[in-house]
Amino acid sequence: MTALTPAALLRDPHTIYRADTGICVGGALLLIALAEPLSLLLGWPLPSAHLTAAGIFLLFWAACNYAIGKIARPAPALVWLNIAGDCSWVLVSIALAAVHASTLTPLGMALLLGQAAGVGLVIATKLAGVGRLTRPLSA
Repeated sequence: MTALTPAALLRDPHTIYRADTGICVGGALLLIALAEPLSLLLGWPLPSAHLTAAGIFLLFWAACNYAIGKIARPAPALVWLNIAGDCSWVLVSIALAAVHASTLTPLGMALLLGQAAGVGLVIATKLAGVGRLTRPLSA
């Protein structure tokens, strides 16, 4: 068994999916456990159940990221569907920030747009590795 060096780990296109798994689980637990206080702190105008639902969704999204991170050569459709899902998350976050700008606290706006920017970086990293992740093993 060969140990991966930090450089090799960073070049491995599976790494971002493994990292995104942890990010999603952490975010999910935070949203599920603290939906009500977060709603108040952030000025979230919708019922806190929306944050709980987003947390539950993130658990399923974490499982998808985990699967892609474990499969040597995941199906290109699965990889592109995952990237499209991340893009949808960013677009919905921006739309929510725009629609609810009058009720969100400055912290709420910063966190909503900040996590959208973070997901944007995840998307860019995933896009950079699509070719290496999905090429046939014989290539």
